[in-house]
This record gives sequence, structure tokens and C-alpha cells, in this order.
Amino acid sequence: MVEGYGVTKRPPRTQLEYPTFSGIKHPFDNIFLHEKVIYPIECKATIHQIEHLYAFNAKILDHALGLKIHAIPLRMRGIFLSTAELGQSARVFAFAYGIIPIDPVTPPIAYMIESVRDDNTLRQRLQELSEQTAAYAPDILDSRDKRNAAKLEEGFTHFYKAWKARGYG
Repeated sequence: MVEGYGVTKRPPRTQLEYPTFSGIKHPFDNIFLHEKVIYPIECKATIHQIEHLYAFNAKILDHALGLKIHAIPLRMRGIFLSTAELGQSARVFAFAYGIIPIDPVTPPIAYMIESVRDDNTLRQRLQELSEQTAAYAPDILDSRDKRNAAKLEEGFTHFYKAWKARGYG
């Protein structure tokens, strides 16, 4: 374990050792645990289809339901890392399920927050957006609140453009 970070070195495509709803153990490109949240990571090094994001989310939900039915007090939040631009539809889907999308064109919200030095308003708006896009499985499956992922993506695009216009990107 890397001291202080809750990160354990694992070989790529490691199966998560927790149960699933289906009984199938799913491999992930990488995984780390931080503050009782499992973060599976999916990496795509070529142009991908949105179906890759759907399949990644299905694996997360299968494990999250397994955690729930076995009363294991952990939650999950995926990170989808792509070497190709994800695009609007993929970001909408990712925000709907709380997946953190990362591509070479649009950085994650957390990075934008950290890079803003002299604009408290922009930083505060980005922090609010970060809170709105955060969701954890299986909690999201029990939520009665409607998530307007298209509106979240619209907000992300607006603040990303503002962040870039101020010279941060």
C-alpha cells in the first residue's frame, strides 16, 4: 500500500475481490480504495465507442449491487480515462452515473478547481458543479432525485469554456 493514500499496487486488469450481483468477477484496468469508496478505472487508448462507457458502468453497478446485498459498507465511483475526446453524449452518460470522465481535451472538474488561483467565483461554481456531478453506486440506484445529466454537462461545458478563456487550460 502507498503510505497515506489508501492505494495498493495491483497488476492491470485485476478482478475486484468483492462480490457482484451476477456472481461474475469483473476485471478493471486499475482500482483504488479511498475513504470507503472503491474507484475502478477504465483506460481506453484508442478511439472508443460510447458502449465502452456503458459496459464499464454495468460492471460498476454489478459490483455495487453485490456490495449492497452482502451489506458491505463500501461505495463505488468510476473513473473513465480516454486518450481520445469523449464528446458530449459520453459526458452526459458519465455525469448521470457519477463517473469521472477524463480525456485529453477536457480535464476533470477537480483539476479545474485546483488550477483556478485568482477567481473565487469560478472556483466556487466549479466546486458546486463537482458536488452536483458526484454520485456513488449503489446510492444512486436508491435515489429518488432526478438527475438532469444533460444540464450537468451543459454546466460543465459552460464552466470549461470560462476556465479556458481565463487562461487556465
